[in-house]
Amino acid sequence: MSRDDLQMQLGFRIKDLRSRYDYSQEQFANHIEMDRSYFASIEVGRRNVTLQNLAKIARGFDITLSELLDGIITPDEFAEPRVEYGSTKLPSRAKVNASEK
Repeated sequence: MSRDDLQMQLGFRIKDLRSRYDYSQEQFANHIEMDRSYFASIEVGRRNVTLQNLAKIARGFDITLSELLDGIITPDEFAEPRVEYGSTKLPSRAKVNASEK
């Protein structure tokens, strides 16, 4: 899975949420004080969005960042193996050490 695939998934997720909230692109962009054309480029997967802008979008929907990213599939290289750390899944230490060599 490439970075572009992640950007497309994120854009689809944001567009889906915006539609559920019954906002036009322009209305939502104005609501979160973001340029409409920049926001449109996020929805079509052309932007690698900063954490600050993701937070701004999540706040606009009154959801957490976790909720915004819910359902977005991560690249295969990070999918296995996984270990539990509290309620967060992290790559296993063996996988991390192997990449350092």
